[in-house]
Amino acid sequence: MKRRTSILLVFALILAMVPTAFAADVPDHLIIDQVYGGGGKGDTPISNSFIELYNPTNASVDLSGYSLVYGDKALKLSGKIPASGSYLVVGAAETTTDEFLTYDLPDADQICDWIIDNKNFTIKLMNGETEIDSVTADENTKAIKVSKQKSLKRVNHTDTDTNGDFQIVVWEKTSATVDEAYVAANAPRNSKGDYGSVHGASSASPEPAFTPVVTGDTRVTGYYDASGSLKLELVGRHNSGAMNADGGSLEIVAYNPVNGFAYAVSGVKGKLIAVNLNEKLAGDKVVNLTGTEFDLKTMVNGREFTYGDMTSVAISPDGTKLAAAIQAEGYTDNGLAALFSCKTDGSLELLTD
Repeated sequence: MKRRTSILLVFALILAMVPTAFAADVPDHLIIDQVYGGGGKGDTPISNSFIELYNPTNASVDLSGYSLVYGDKALKLSGKIPASGSYLVVGAAETTTDEFLTYDLPDADQICDWIIDNKNFTIKLMNGETEIDSVTADENTKAIKVSKQKSLKRVNHTDTDTNGDFQIVVWEKTSATVDEAYVAANAPRNSKGDYGSVHGASSASPEPAFTPVVTGDTRVTGYYDASGSLKLELVGRHNSGAMNADGGSLEIVAYNPVNGFAYAVSGVKGKLIAVNLNEKLAGDKVVNLTGTEFDLKTMVNGREFTYGDMTSVAISPDGTKLAAAIQAEGYTDNGLAALFSCKTDGSLELLTD
């Protein structure tokens, strides 16, 4: 891949940009996105019950005053949940072993002593005395029937107050292939964006040391032809944290106008970074835009293919798909085009290759 010397991904945004449009069924309030209950039954594929909250809005939310209610139990929440981000509450530990475990949770944002039932439950999210959202599992209703092997998860954060909002995620090793791609697509996330790992997977190699990038926060104006109709201003940037004199820090970029994320290839890190452009850009300083890194190498390896490099990325016109052109490790070997679904929170799910 031809590399260009690039230290930062700099976004020159057109002034008075029209706000990004989102699907009508994505709510404008916090939701309960996924729930797993082990029921205290033992031999579970996940070590603890959990509740994942999701914030579909473009601003972080202070959780002061919010609580979760399960039966006669109530849990006061604390901290903040980031814009287009999650918050993970982890309950009591199950009695289980490596024989049954398939998935390891990430660090919890908050813990509690709840053992959530593995067949029937209703979890409510409250703000003061007002119910904001709720999720119900019912062993007599197929669409929301779970077990100690399954979690109940919203489809693309949809909230239409119907059972069709949900899908069943299977974690049992004899019924699903719980590999890295499966975990990346289905696992709950904490407020840092971590989603845990396949249980028993060997420890990943330490992240290599990258040369840091030092930037300023001064907004730059005047870099345009005063007689032209297109006037640009530097208002936000994402710092990849990796500089390379040979280039490849952040270069190939594709913007998804549907979910408001830009997907940038980091040749230095070998990752695809989803940069959130939904963040507020007002003020007199350059806004530091957040980004989530996706390790496509891990996601595509093992499919009779060995990753070499990422050479291109493109978004479908309707914003629902992302295609990445991936070069094989051997220059004479065939590469592949990996196809992903783009979620409203910027995350990616591998569809085919």
